[in-house]
Amino acid sequence: MAESDTSKYIKDKVSGKIKANQEQIEFFTERTTVLDNEKIPLDTAIKSVDKVVLDQIIEVNTKLNDVKTAYQNRVDAGTCRTDLFWRRTGIGTVAGGGGSGYYIRHTYQCQRTVATGYATTVAYISSAPDGVSISPAGLLGYVSKNLYGIRYYYEPYCEDVIDSFVSGFIGTVGAGSSVVTALVSVDSGALSGISVGQLLVCEKDGVFVIENNEIVGIGTTVADLSVINSGLSTESTVYTFTVESGALSEVSAPESDGSFVEFQVLKSASQVGNLSLAFGTNPYSPQSIGIMKSSELGKGVKVEFTNQGWPSATQSWRPELESAGLSSKPQVSAGKLYYNVGFTRKPQKFSGGSWVDADIGDVAYLYYPGDVVAPADTARVEDMGTCASEQSALDSAIDIADAAEAEISSGTSLITQRMNIATTLRKERNSINIQIWGNRQLIGKMNEEITDFNSVKTALNNNAVVGIIT
Repeated sequence: MAESDTSKYIKDKVSGKIKANQEQIEFFTERTTVLDNEKIPLDTAIKSVDKVVLDQIIEVNTKLNDVKTAYQNRVDAGTCRTDLFWRRTGIGTVAGGGGSGYYIRHTYQCQRTVATGYATTVAYISSAPDGVSISPAGLLGYVSKNLYGIRYYYEPYCEDVIDSFVSGFIGTVGAGSSVVTALVSVDSGALSGISVGQLLVCEKDGVFVIENNEIVGIGTTVADLSVINSGLSTESTVYTFTVESGALSEVSAPESDGSFVEFQVLKSASQVGNLSLAFGTNPYSPQSIGIMKSSELGKGVKVEFTNQGWPSATQSWRPELESAGLSSKPQVSAGKLYYNVGFTRKPQKFSGGSWVDADIGDVAYLYYPGDVVAPADTARVEDMGTCASEQSALDSAIDIADAAEAEISSGTSLITQRMNIATTLRKERNSINIQIWGNRQLIGKMNEEITDFNSVKTALNNNAVVGIIT
């Protein structure tokens, strides 16, 4: 069948459109390259300012970590402090007790204090031989210290062309499990950009056997989000991500040391280096908030000095949904340390005719009235001795850390000025990045049109189609 003039005209028109779009894609790609090159001096200046402040912050945090180590060394010495204690686990009665006919028996278990603290009140033996104290919910045997950091705000349009970061969240996974639970409400929309084929990375060493674990499935479950932010609902639908390779070790929220583990989602290999963006993609949301590491100098659209003690894991949210109550700004700071202060009296039990030091899991009792009860299963605490060298090292570490904190506190105004400079420079870079974002969307739009035009060309090569075009 001979091709009609109309069919030939349409083919030529479509071919011309494809060629024009390809030329436009080349133009916008070249323009993006030029704009990206213009950012280099700003990147250099921003990183320089960030480094000055971050180096000072790292120095202070290192000294605070030295204090933590010194506290732990004092406990580990085993002569003057212990983190073991008798915790009351039950109250009952046993036969006896003179005229009353029974004894009130308090059951105690030897436990080790935990940095994460306790959700309920704790009754424990606090003074020799059998004084009992009631501790409210919270820390017992520990004190906490807020760390310092630079908080950055990351928005989609500020990424480099080859930047692979998609989103970050606090998560959990069981040992041997391939399902990671993200402690972010589905309704917040913060993780809506994640898709099958992207990669999941865990900041905690040794969790995954492969560094970049491919996401092979996405689902949902119900989780308690109050563990990361007391203001969040305790019953929320959250995403789960099934990964290619299961976890070798457990990740909990919080961990035993009170920290939270960050997971990051990265673009798949096929997505990295692709300038094309879907037309109309929001350049400002989701927004991710994180704490700057040495490897992240210059990151973000703005930065702030922070010392609130909130979890340091990167978290994402959608600011545009805040007014509707569907998303809330994550509480992100540099985290905190827990100093193992311990106790000056160690738990003991009467065994084999003498008092011996108790160990984790041991059970013993106190009776009331106790004057006629043999101490065969009795609990008590005993004063410990001294550890002069460990105490001296602790005092020295505290003095050094206090001086460093005093210096950073007195220089907070200077740090704030430097952060303002870094943010002002970022604003200049942001204006370039938003242009790059626009170019990438135009490239995406033209690629979509080329796909449509090629479909038309294919159809015009079908005789059944050509035959109805006059």
